Amino acid sequence: MPPAALCLCPGRPLFALDSAAIGSANYSNWTLSNDCGGIGLQGEGREMNRSIYHPAIVAAAVSVLLGVGSAAGATTVTVCNESPATAHVAFANEIKGSYTTTGWWTIPLDSCQDVDFTLQGDTLYFTADSDVYKDSGRTVTNHWGTSQLSLFVSSNHSGKFNYTNAQKSRGGAKSEQFQPDSVGDHPEKLAKITVHIKKVGSSVEFVSNP
Repeated sequence: MPPAALCLCPGRPLFALDSAAIGSANYSNWTLSNDCGGIGLQGEGREMNRSIYHPAIVAAAVSVLLGVGSAAGATTVTVCNESPATAHVAFANEIKGSYTTTGWWTIPLDSCQDVDFTLQGDTLYFTADSDVYKDSGRTVTNHWGTSQLSLFVSSNHSGKFNYTNAQKSRGGAKSEQFQPDSVGDHPEKLAKITVHIKKVGSSVEFVSNP
């Protein structure tokens, strides 16, 4: 049979399997792929229908095919920058022991911004770096992310990236510490996530539907 694929590629059309194909027994040996520079899924089966979908729908299809639940399919993710300088934020998902990192979102000083990130699972992982700024005559930068989890992200804060197998190094990448925050007991009810980037530390608010 011809190969079928599901691929999320920045700057390129998003193709998804038709609804009848998703979960079909005709598909097997699905594996993650980043051949197109984004998140991809490849396997054997009948040809996919080349239909363009919203990114959230494509992400949901990936979730179904990988057998993992999405905690935030319709969840709004907002980052508020309460630090002294512009901040650059990246997020990560854990899927069956492997991590995917995505970013950067640039959040101006004293502002809040919604980001196009879909949480998979029950733990939010994020990291952030500030631009250089002056503090009492010193030139400083801030980093947010203090856990023992280190993943690779793009070293270019001004560009977008999406790394599968983010535990592994690659060209143009740097290692960053990520902050984990548990969603709680009912991730399926999650409605809104707000990440607060502060001068010292950070905090995360989770708001769930009744």
